[in-house]
Amino acid sequence: MRNVVIHFTILLMLLFTSCQEDETLQESTLVQSENTFIRVTESENHILIRVESLSDFTDNRNGDVNQTDYCNISFDINNNGTIDSDIDFGYESPTKHYDICSYYFLENDAITHCGGHATEAIFSESFTTSAASSEPHMIWELSIPKEELNNTRTLAFTVKTIDKGEFNTHPPISKKSNPVLFTFKETLKFEW
Repeated sequence: MRNVVIHFTILLMLLFTSCQEDETLQESTLVQSENTFIRVTESENHILIRVESLSDFTDNRNGDVNQTDYCNISFDINNNGTIDSDIDFGYESPTKHYDICSYYFLENDAITHCGGHATEAIFSESFTTSAASSEPHMIWELSIPKEELNNTRTLAFTVKTIDKGEFNTHPPISKKSNPVLFTFKETLKFEW
């Protein structure tokens, strides 16, 4: 019985310690519109970006390429408003082919292959309700270790979601722009 109490006490201490390490330091809602909700949360070791597609009421996570639910989050890591080869990078949400696609930007709007940017980030997705909407909808969460963000204190990024081939970008891009191409002319910003 004493061993059980000691093991239980150690387990509680470990849980308490791990909760303290990932304690929320700050949280900021960057976008709250009728179609999209984006919140960034900072903990001691990670940045969590939560993207909710409030108008996507069909679960197409495992659909064909043009019919799938998809999220892309791209980072202007040096915050200069341009795409810099082998500096700026992005992540794509899970598909039936991979859990996370991490890549660096290259010249001329090209990117490296999936896995070209080594990462410990976790990109998850769900189709459920939330505080933002009582109807089930697509939700993506990207948890990035801060050490992968090159010690920047201002995180500049863009978010692109796709539902059955329809693009939704944040910040919004011009109707004349090709939503498939990447740009950092305008970005969402989060400082810590």
